[in-house]
Amino acid sequence: LNSVHDYLTSFYEKKKGTLHIGSIFPGFKDYYMEGRGHRSYGSLPEFDGKTFNASMYEAQKYHPTFIQAATWNDWEEGTIFEPREGAFKDRYYFLLRLQQYILGYNNSSEFDVIFETYREKKGADFGWPGTPTLY
Repeated sequence: LNSVHDYLTSFYEKKKGTLHIGSIFPGFKDYYMEGRGHRSYGSLPEFDGKTFNASMYEAQKYHPTFIQAATWNDWEEGTIFEPREGAFKDRYYFLLRLQQYILGYNNSSEFDVIFETYREKKGADFGWPGTPTLY
């Protein structure tokens, strides 16, 4: 995790006084080899959400001109903010952290409404991994 802080500190220090874009991210683990036979670009573990927290901390500390949430739904790169299943108790873990960072509060019921509305509009195949596709 120290390497995450070191990398971000170095990036932001070099960009001081310039127009630049920082990023907030949960981690990185591409699935290119498994999905397309393309070589992997490596990985950056999530460290139980600590990678995400480190990227938010450094962005708050250095105030980049813009902040990109990298990324919203890159399933192939393992950088998913949208609802997901897995290691975290709350499927909105990263979205709630981002909501807290931006708005100063978090409320999972707001995401439940958004998620259910989206599911209703899209039908059975609404993009959630593991969701059966109806033909």
